[in-house]
Amino acid sequence: MSNFLKYKLTAIVCSLTVLVMIPLFNSSFNAPESWERWKILTWDDFRGVAKPFSKWGAVIRSDVFLEYDSLENQYRAYSAMDQNHSWKSRPRDLSDYLLNHEQYHFHITEYFSRKMNSILRKGNYEEHEVAGLLEKIQREKDQLQSQYDEEGDHGLNWGVQRYWEYKIDSLLSSFRGIGGKLVDEKDIKIYLPYTDAKKRKWKNGVYDMDWYWLEKYDMMLSLSIIKSEAISTIEKPKEPEDGVEMYNYAWDSLVVLSKKDDSLAFSKRVTAVDTLDHNIIEDLWIKEEGRMYRLSAEYPIRADAQKGFLRIVNSYFNSFEIVQNER
Repeated sequence: MSNFLKYKLTAIVCSLTVLVMIPLFNSSFNAPESWERWKILTWDDFRGVAKPFSKWGAVIRSDVFLEYDSLENQYRAYSAMDQNHSWKSRPRDLSDYLLNHEQYHFHITEYFSRKMNSILRKGNYEEHEVAGLLEKIQREKDQLQSQYDEEGDHGLNWGVQRYWEYKIDSLLSSFRGIGGKLVDEKDIKIYLPYTDAKKRKWKNGVYDMDWYWLEKYDMMLSLSIIKSEAISTIEKPKEPEDGVEMYNYAWDSLVVLSKKDDSLAFSKRVTAVDTLDHNIIEDLWIKEEGRMYRLSAEYPIRADAQKGFLRIVNSYFNSFEIVQNER
């Protein structure tokens, strides 16, 4: 084939490519914005054309906006995504895990819209002041979006991704009426991002136990409240030379690998490995007059994910408190 024909065929192919790409650019890059308010996403919400040569599977474009309520004479913030400029890559690269990662980008934007509304409700701002507040909120949003991607490597670090889901859910729940706290009748509090945790009660003749649990983030978080006057007779044993203590209760046998003493009668943190189910179990046992509390977290064994799961566990355990209210 002569060089002339080669050049001619190359020119034809390039022209056809340009003709094919023009509609794509018109349908995405030059398409009008199409904003959809915060909701649970599906892949159908990503209508834009994927950015050429991008290594990412999907990208969501979202922001915080203001509208004016003339009846209440007040500005209100809301979050929305631009469907025409949010895109997904090839179908084979899509997954529920990836969609969930993008959903939490949208949740971050929703959190800042709620934060903006909280600020607006506390003051009577002029229009230029509201504009300045919105600009500040948008900067904070962009910073947290970047931190979310950087720490979790755009969702590739499974454990850190789950930690950020826990963190973002906690931020969202901070604007709910009860703030995600389970409150027992004897003034104890424990924080969960969701207040719809399951509950079960049972008695065995000696012990009366309430059990709350939440299954999310590929782990289970739970709180057991064991009630019995017999608990008050349990004494703190002497510590053996090897640093390991053994407590034998009627309902369990417990080996303590590390401990944490505080102002309560005593509290102990236990780490165990379930080699059959390939899970790690973290327990924090706290003894009080007539009660024993067991805070528990169970998550998969995977070295590359453990750091993220431990951040959830520590946050959950540290949220426990016994409130001394005046009667």
